Amino acid sequence: VEDQKLIENSGLEVRFSDCYPGEERNRAILFPKKTKAVFDFNISYLKIMAKEELRHSDVLGAIMSLGITREVIGDIIVGEAVYVVVASEIEKYLLENLTQIKHSTVTVEHAEQLEDYGRNPYVDSEVIIPSLRLDVILSKALNLSREKSQNLIGGKQVKINGNIVTDNDRQPNFGDIVSVTKFGRITIQEISRKTKKEKLVLKIGRTK
Repeated sequence: VEDQKLIENSGLEVRFSDCYPGEERNRAILFPKKTKAVFDFNISYLKIMAKEELRHSDVLGAIMSLGITREVIGDIIVGEAVYVVVASEIEKYLLENLTQIKHSTVTVEHAEQLEDYGRNPYVDSEVIIPSLRLDVILSKALNLSREKSQNLIGGKQVKINGNIVTDNDRQPNFGDIVSVTKFGRITIQEISRKTKKEKLVLKIGRTK
């Protein structure tokens, strides 16, 4: 919010990329108000194919292991194939050097468009939790210790609907999307029931 006010007071406007409905990691362009121009966000799409099923975290980890920073990697969409939105300046490098993800040999090619964004990228599951605290949900959903979940939150590695969250006791709303660096996304769906010990059974979706 503060950044938005700063931009408005500077005489500039901001425009964000819109690669597909629900895009989370956008590129932005700042420009003087009343400018008439065609905006090029310098974004490319890569299609990754493998014989084995790939997960969001596997793909992100493999790309970053090549020395690529997270800032130039956009959304990773897992479907029948994996699509990755990247800054155009790293496309050629990835086409030439991304040959293996985890233990799988992969084929990477340029894609003119994103074909699988309409598919549901989430796998539904349930977690049993004592409360709706963010650190508790992450611990159960990602199979992490409570301390590790809190470290991720404190390290600004967790976002809710695209906004960084640093409060361990934050309670996400139903319908929220929680993004965790290197772990993918979690959708908060609903409480389906309570256990005999009054714990909550929370329905979630998690990217593959």
